[in-house]
Amino acid sequence: MKKNKNFYWTPRFLGTLFLLFVVLINLKVLDAPILANAPLMTGFLPSFVLLFILLVSWRWEVAGGIFYMVIGAVYMIVSWGNVNPIVHLLVSGLALVTGILFVAKNLYTQKGHK
Repeated sequence: MKKNKNFYWTPRFLGTLFLLFVVLINLKVLDAPILANAPLMTGFLPSFVLLFILLVSWRWEVAGGIFYMVIGAVYMIVSWGNVNPIVHLLVSGLALVTGILFVAKNLYTQKGHK
């Protein structure tokens, strides 16, 4: 029973952690006074997308898992060679692991393990 609860909550926790990580990065980048709304909205657009994906993942695990894996792969391709390898692995790895866990949890419950 406890294993199933951990398997249910781990991808959701990692998705929330990933969202908070992106929000904190945006807050650090947008350290300027919040007088102009355009940079604020464009800076937080990835956060809104991740919030939407987290909400989708909460209900439809496979779709959310695929979204997270796509985000991890796209970030890996776009930022290849442009950022520190540790940051590269942290961001793309966290998204990929979260997506894999969402899909794995769904496959696990489809096999009859409730």
